Amino acid sequence: MVFVLYFLASTSGLAQNPTEESIALYYQGQINGKWNIEMHLSLVEDVLSGSYAYTSQNKSIPIRGSLLENRFTASEYDAAGRIIGTFKGELDEFDHIQGIWRSADGRKEYAFSLERMGPKNRLTTTYPHQFILKKDPFPYEARFSVATCEEDICSGLATINLYDISGKLVQTFFSDDLYMTLDENQKPSVNVILGYDEQSALIFDDFNFDGKADIAIRNGNMGGYGSPTYDVYLYSQNRFVFHIPLSLLVMENLGMFQTDAKRRILTTFTKSGCCWHQTSENGWQNNKIIPLKRITEDATGSNEKVVVTTEIWTGKMWKKSVKTYLQSAYYKE
Repeated sequence: MVFVLYFLASTSGLAQNPTEESIALYYQGQINGKWNIEMHLSLVEDVLSGSYAYTSQNKSIPIRGSLLENRFTASEYDAAGRIIGTFKGELDEFDHIQGIWRSADGRKEYAFSLERMGPKNRLTTTYPHQFILKKDPFPYEARFSVATCEEDICSGLATINLYDISGKLVQTFFSDDLYMTLDENQKPSVNVILGYDEQSALIFDDFNFDGKADIAIRNGNMGGYGSPTYDVYLYSQNRFVFHIPLSLLVMENLGMFQTDAKRRILTTFTKSGCCWHQTSENGWQNNKIIPLKRITEDATGSNEKVVVTTEIWTGKMWKKSVKTYLQSAYYKE
């Protein structure tokens, strides 16, 4: 089995602070002497940020870690925020990384070896195609550049600089694949979330309903059915911080979640084939995302009926109800 491991430089959300040295690092190598991998790391002081994906699953998994002297450590997380595996190794002048990956239960472990490659620092990189976006009422202007644009599609490596209303640089972000479509005037959209259709490269919103603007940055199409994936950042203590659970919420569903500020709800959508769909509502409790409601529509049977299952979390247990409808009546609109 061959897989590719990505540490996405975009997850750093690097602040332009003169006391912090920000470095983007790129590696290629192997795990277990036979599984080819690529690594993209972002390093701020001693903190590493990133994610990886098995190509057979087309699903990205966020990783956070540290670099202390020459000791490299990075843990991967599941949707509940639990550690499911850890990379540990040593660096040799940043040119090589060698070490062991272990599963959280200790039952699996593989050696890995990496060689540095590609650009050594993306902080000063400006790509050929440049854009400016602003979305009222959010007090920011995004100036960004992306590597490739052909007709009305842009994609590839990108650098995103975020400025406040005074023109001061607030923070710099990176994306390995800032995929976006352009309108008839060759301009990108902002804050568009149209289910299976267009989803913008940048989305400004208050994702945790604390009254502060947050940001989501497009990073490829690694979700189910090739749906958009985003690196999601919450504003905290004068900077944007990469948020693993929100980023996973996007990756595990079909594109960016939708926000309902009045109800303080995040809504996601997923499906399996043509005839099974699920809509989920999620809320916040003690700064953690919790599921609140699920509606599943199952029309996979051959009896021209759809079974609708509604599940509501009461705080202690799921309360479930099941109803069956004729497809012709249920989908009449």
